Amino acid sequence: ALKAGQSLALGGIAAAVMMPFAGIAATRLPPWLLVGLGLVCTGLALLHTSHLNGAISFYDLSMSRVYQSVCLPFLFVSLTTAGYVGIPPDRNNEASAIINLSRNLGGSIGVAAATTELAWRIQFHHERLGEQVSTLGERGRQLMQHGQAAVEQLVNVQAQVLSYLDIFYVFGVMALVVTPIAFFLKTPAPGQAHGH
Repeated sequence: ALKAGQSLALGGIAAAVMMPFAGIAATRLPPWLLVGLGLVCTGLALLHTSHLNGAISFYDLSMSRVYQSVCLPFLFVSLTTAGYVGIPPDRNNEASAIINLSRNLGGSIGVAAATTELAWRIQFHHERLGEQVSTLGERGRQLMQHGQAAVEQLVNVQAQVLSYLDIFYVFGVMALVVTPIAFFLKTPAPGQAHGH
């Protein structure tokens, strides 16, 4: 738990540092541009993460989280700004509730989809790796000399790593694929507050 917190801390610091810049950019650039850039940056960061392996260092893991976090403020600040376009000031509370509901619902669906896909991919990779360590092959006989429990543990770890990399890849591609939708976001009228 301590190592996980430490690896995520750098990403949180990067997001916090970028938050003021995202606020400034949101007042000067249209939301669709910032959302588009945020999606492209996030997609590329996730694709980068999908090329890691089980032998990475703590630095590699932390920096991959930084790459993912650095553009998130631009994405979320701009999405919030776009969510309030055309909403009368007296309806801000209702708009805020709907935006937060949509964000939480989307996050829950994303987590459920990722968890389900992860379970399927672990099963898939476990089967494929298990075929390669069969006792029938030369490599399998070599591995079995190290003990069946150790081999099973190795297969489990590798199947999990490959499955997480698959999830990062799919989410990275999805972020890039939905990027053109950002061009349909409305831009606040001149003089209208960017975000309420």
